[in-house]
Amino acid sequence: MNATNTFSPISVLTFDDAARHFMASANMRRNGCVIGHLDAASDERLKPGSLIRTEIGGFVFCTKGRVDFAVNGTEFRLERNQMIFILPKTRIVIRSRREFSARCLILDSAPAFRGVMAMKHVSELMMRFAEYPVIRLTPEQIDLCFVQLHNIRHLTDRGSDSEFCAMAVRNAVASFLYSLGDVLSDPVLPRQEVKRSVKDRRNSYFVRFIQLLAKHYREQRRLGFYAEQLNLTPKYLTTLVREVSGRSAGEWIDHFVINDALFLLKNSDRSIQQIAYDLNFPNQSFFGVFFKAHVGCSPSNFRLQSVKQPL
Repeated sequence: MNATNTFSPISVLTFDDAARHFMASANMRRNGCVIGHLDAASDERLKPGSLIRTEIGGFVFCTKGRVDFAVNGTEFRLERNQMIFILPKTRIVIRSRREFSARCLILDSAPAFRGVMAMKHVSELMMRFAEYPVIRLTPEQIDLCFVQLHNIRHLTDRGSDSEFCAMAVRNAVASFLYSLGDVLSDPVLPRQEVKRSVKDRRNSYFVRFIQLLAKHYREQRRLGFYAEQLNLTPKYLTTLVREVSGRSAGEWIDHFVINDALFLLKNSDRSIQQIAYDLNFPNQSFFGVFFKAHVGCSPSNFRLQSVKQPL
């Protein structure tokens, strides 16, 4: 690993930042997951006092030393043989560190990763990781996780850009998540829980909101629908979701819809009009306006750019 810090000096950490830092291959970027090694000694972003806001999610496995930090205002310590799950839109403040190094799996919210989130129980698992973000693993569990990370990296580095390779990567990532879910099911597992009471109820509502959204986002983009299902007011739901995730309920709805649109445009031969109807837009024009507002280009231009991407 090159010791030069290649992260952007700004406080927002994006998938492109991580891909550059870990020198990710084109296939890794295309599949929406990057695996690499972090070393605090060579990374200015991890010095005490640093403030980071993530646009990406992922898993960090401490392999040496420790680091103390706050995640959205909650204090944590990550030590050797511990793992932390970081959600997108997370605010991190580095408090202190000591000889800290780690292995990471960075997950993009790119269309290619939508297939993983759609797999059975995966969205529920991600919310459980959010509830118990820091987990201590046994040496055997660490070894299993690293074998699976190696498999994911092998598939993304060596594979082609075919849909079969993309499916293999999605299945490998899902297998990794399921293995961690099995670890979480251990009732005596040492873990650092987010404080209970009000915060716990908010997390519970957020989990239920994401579960509803994963099921209904194609036919329901109305905030009131989700608020009604949860017996909350739309205003309170928006406030609650923003406090838990750093993103409003409306932004989460748009996030699910736009990621599905990106995936369909890049990986299917359905026409833009058919995709618009799949996602419950009244016509192609409305879909085009929505898409451009979020992506910055028209659906047809995005599809053309995707086709032209180098292998």
